[in-house]
Amino acid sequence: MTRFSIERALVKWIPSAIGVKCAADVPSKRPSEFVALERVGGSPSIGIDRPSVTFDVYAGTRARAEELSLDLRDALMLDLTAEVPQVRSVSIMGPYNFPDTESKSPRYQLTADLVTE
Repeated sequence: MTRFSIERALVKWIPSAIGVKCAADVPSKRPSEFVALERVGGSPSIGIDRPSVTFDVYAGTRARAEELSLDLRDALMLDLTAEVPQVRSVSIMGPYNFPDTESKSPRYQLTADLVTE
C-alpha cells in the first residue's frame, strides 16, 4: 500500500505553483531562490492525517524572500486543495522574517496546518 506523503507532494507541487525550486532539505549548493520544507508534526487518525509543515523561503534579498513567501501563502490557500486532491484543507500561520543565522541568507518562514486523506 502506498501512503500519501505531504512532503513529497509539496516538493513536487511548489515549483509549478510559485516558480522556484523546492526540497525537503536545504541543498548543499543553494539556488538563489528556493523553498525548503519539513513536516514538523500533526495528528494522524485512520484515513485522515493532519500534518503541520514549515516552509523556509530563501531569496537574495529580504524583500524578495517576503514576496515569495506571500506567493507561497496565497498558492497554498487558494490552489493547493484544487491541485492536490488528497489535501482537503489548509490554514496558514505567517509568514514572518526569519533570517538564516548560519548563512546570513534572507529567509521568511510560514507554517501550514493541513488535513489530508
